[in-house]
Formats: sequence, C-alpha cells, structure tokens
Amino acid sequence: MDPGPGYYHAITPQRKVDVTTFYEQTAVAMYDGFAERMARWAAKGDARQQRLDALFTEAQKELPK
Repeated sequence: MDPGPGYYHAITPQRKVDVTTFYEQTAVAMYDGFAERMARWAAKGDARQQRLDALFTEAQKELPK
C-alpha cells in the first residue's frame, strides 16, 4: 500500500535528533526498570529469580564503563 506523497513528515536534522533522543530515553528507562526488578528479585525472590539476578549482575560487570 502506497500512502502517497506527504503522508509521512520529512526527517529534518532536528527531527532526527528528537527521534534519536526519544529512543535513547526509552532504552534507558527500560533498562532502569529491568534493573529495579532484578534488585527486587535478589532481595525477596525465589531461587530462580535470584539466579536471574545473579546472571544480570555478572553481565553488568562486563559492560564498558
């Protein structure tokens, strides 16, 4: 299906920056939420949840700083 000309807004340099910033903020928020969940699981989760937190914690050590 071809929506025709003018259907999508042009990607201006400012719009590209805005879209990139939005995606970066979304990714950071998702990561923060996941990290919070892992912390809750480490504190009071069952053995499987605590194991997942341990894997997450180990993976974080390998991230570049």
